[in-house]
Amino acid sequence: MGSLWAGVDVGKTHHHVCVIDDDGTVVVSEKIPNDQQAISGIAGRLGKRRKPIRWAVDLRGGPAALLLAVLFDRNADVRYVSGTVTSRMAEAFHGERKTDAHDAYVIAQTLRMRGDLPTLTLADGVAAAVEAARLPPPRPGRRPGPPYRPHPGPAGHDQPSAREDAEPAQQGRAAAPRAVADTRRTAPRR
Repeated sequence: MGSLWAGVDVGKTHHHVCVIDDDGTVVVSEKIPNDQQAISGIAGRLGKRRKPIRWAVDLRGGPAALLLAVLFDRNADVRYVSGTVTSRMAEAFHGERKTDAHDAYVIAQTLRMRGDLPTLTLADGVAAAVEAARLPPPRPGRRPGPPYRPHPGPAGHDQPSAREDAEPAQQGRAAAPRAVADTRRTAPRR
């Protein structure tokens, strides 16, 4: 009974997952959204194949936190492949350069060929990111959306609301007179 090797090119909104078998043949290659249901879905489908699965990711925090939370909940064997290693290994594989699918394929092949990749655990500093990403189980028939995070404005200040930006006359107050710049040209001095 062979193993499956899953390489994940992590992205902010989507991940690309490429799964290969012991011979290096692609079994699954698909783009999945970065949400709990999609990640659980592909992990569940791969789990039904009754083969040991090893996972590898190219990021340890940030966008990978939800993915890692789902994989750790399933007691998955997760390894880390750095960007430098991925870049060097990509030179060995022909095909499209620098696409998410190709990167996921390279990560999976690297995982299959190299036994020296570090194993990720919650003790590796990913615990805080994973804990922050943990979501309650999704309700049936409802896909959870991304969490709301207001974007800071310039210099870290929050963006003003549309009401604060509105003209004073639109807010029910009389408009204050505006200063007009003097644009007349003056004659040069002699």
